[in-house]
Amino acid sequence: MTLSLIIRSFFELIAVILAVVGFAYREKLLDFENKLFRAIGIHWRNYRRRKQYEKNRAARQIQSRAPADLPEEEIAVTVVSGRESIHRVA
Repeated sequence: MTLSLIIRSFFELIAVILAVVGFAYREKLLDFENKLFRAIGIHWRNYRRRKQYEKNRAARQIQSRAPADLPEEEIAVTVVSGRESIHRVA
């Protein structure tokens, strides 16, 4: 017997044992499969949402920056408080 034949026989035996156990515990296996598919679906949905959020966030950062060559805003109202501070209200 060569090593490759031994390894292949071992995996075939494991596959048969797992198939028998799967038939014996069919309901538990189906429940597990459903939970696994649901978990993968939730993970995929959250991944897409996270990527979309990051994309929107990057777009908002680009849009929020004003060009440097815009003139300074004119002061509409100057409020002088008792503490000698000036507040600009546009």
